[in-house]
Parts: sequence; C-alpha cells; structure tokens
Amino acid sequence: MRQALVNNLAPSWSWASVLGSKVFFGTRSQFDRIIRFAKVLDITIHNLMSDPFGAVNRGSITLHAPFLDIGADDFFDASSRPSSIYHNLRDELHKVTQSADEYTQKHRGYSGQRYGILQLFKRWQGNEYSRQASKQIYFPLLESMEDEFGCWRRIGCFPLTEEVQSPKHAATRHEVILAEIRPNLKTQVIKIY
Repeated sequence: MRQALVNNLAPSWSWASVLGSKVFFGTRSQFDRIIRFAKVLDITIHNLMSDPFGAVNRGSITLHAPFLDIGADDFFDASSRPSSIYHNLRDELHKVTQSADEYTQKHRGYSGQRYGILQLFKRWQGNEYSRQASKQIYFPLLESMEDEFGCWRRIGCFPLTEEVQSPKHAATRHEVILAEIRPNLKTQVIKIY
C-alpha cells in the first residue's frame, strides 16, 4: 500500500491534487449534457506566497448539494466492512478505494472518522430518446477531518450509471445502489478542504 502524501499539492477538491490522473468531465458529443446538483457558495484560497499565481497553501470550497453521511467504516480495509443499509454502496466503495491511487494518496484515518458522498452532477450521454443513452451521476467520496470539525476532504470520485431503457429492464448494480441511497441524500451545506 502506498503511503499518503505528507504535503498536499492542492486542496483535495481540486483536480490538481490528484497525482498521475487526467480528469475529463466535459461532454463528448453534441447529445451530451451536464445537469449540476451542487451550488458553489464560497471558495477560499490561501497562497503560500504573495504571488496570486503561485503555490497554494490551503483552500476550501463550500457547496450546497445532496449529501449522504455513510458512516465510520474504512473502505480500504475489507475486515472493517460491516453489513449496513448501504451494503451495495459499501461494496462499490471498497472496489473504488482498492483500485484508486487518489484514495491511497489522500486518506488520513483516525478513530471515529466518518465518510460521505456528495451528488455533484449528472451527465447524459447520447440522445436521451435513443436506446444507447445513459446517465452517469458523479459522486465525490469524502472523509471527515480530525482537525476541522464538520469539514471534509475529497479522497475519491466515482460515477454510477443509469441506463435509459424501457422500465421493464433488470436493474444494474449501479441502479440498485442509486435506489438504495436516493431516499437518504439530503441537500445541505458541505465544506471541503
């Protein structure tokens, strides 16, 4: 297992904080479109020096968005995964954290730590009236911060896909997870460092 980085490159919510990854969330065709769930309320950046284009020492973003506190289990440790009402989501997050460099770079565990997901945006892929269309809903995976009560750090991001098909199709694994979490996503103010 890789050691978590001692020095941050950028705030956890910034894509600049992920080593070795290229992130693209734009539309890929004329039929794609983005639907945002999160509203930015505040962004704070503290530079290391007085240069406004220089290194960032610390930063935060405050969002108003659908959020779900999913408990105090470390998903990287398979032995700590008890069964819960979110067992399908926990299984998916275990897979995400096992294969994610971002998690191993950023995770800083402590006793009593909490985890949560935030519904950020949905991307329609393809023409919504065709059989080829799907919706990908993006969720940052967050962990609570020991030294900042009520604040969170992004340690990953994962999409859940809904297929746009007839209502009689069998639910996919991702659709089962969405059905499991949707009733409990509550819109609230979340601060991420």
